[in-house]
Amino acid sequence: MKMTKIQILLVAALGVVTVPSLLAQCGGEHAGQHPGCCAQGATAGSGHDAHASHGAPAAPSSNLNTTPPAQPALVEPAKSVLDHYLKIQAALAQDSLDESVAGSAAVMAKAIRDDSKKTFSSQVAQQAEALTKAESLAAAREAFKPLSQSLLRYLTESKVPAGYYREAFCPMAKASWLQTGHDIQNPYLGKAMLRCGQFKS
Repeated sequence: MKMTKIQILLVAALGVVTVPSLLAQCGGEHAGQHPGCCAQGATAGSGHDAHASHGAPAAPSSNLNTTPPAQPALVEPAKSVLDHYLKIQAALAQDSLDESVAGSAAVMAKAIRDDSKKTFSSQVAQQAEALTKAESLAAAREAFKPLSQSLLRYLTESKVPAGYYREAFCPMAKASWLQTGHDIQNPYLGKAMLRCGQFKS
């Protein structure tokens, strides 16, 4: 009987000690080794939930049952240019430099140059053409930066409603880009740090 009581007391003591220590590790040691990981998951949609990891009910997601914003009605060639830009952004976010990158950039450049209304300047066409000549992911990502700035400026100057096209910024790459959706898809760091960044609009 003495052994049984000792065992019961030992289990009870371990139960008291273990739960707080686990909580301390998650809130202290874990957070110190990965600063901002929980905040990044919450803002960028990585799926990490601090409450769910400890068995507590997770708070309902603010993104559930929300209607995605409608694509703005843009005149050509703006719609085509932005559509192909998004294809490039998605490819770079997946570390891809396949023919779709150069092909989409070539379509953008041609659409801009053939536009009699001169919706975009010839400089934007040159920036798109620079992407067609990129021979590495690093070169493509560098060429993508000024092109992104030009299209961000176009949306601002044209007063295109925010919501569908979203501006995101990566402090590590020190550059912005345009994308759609709720989850950060970083074209400058790719799969290594896909969720790095924050939405500015």
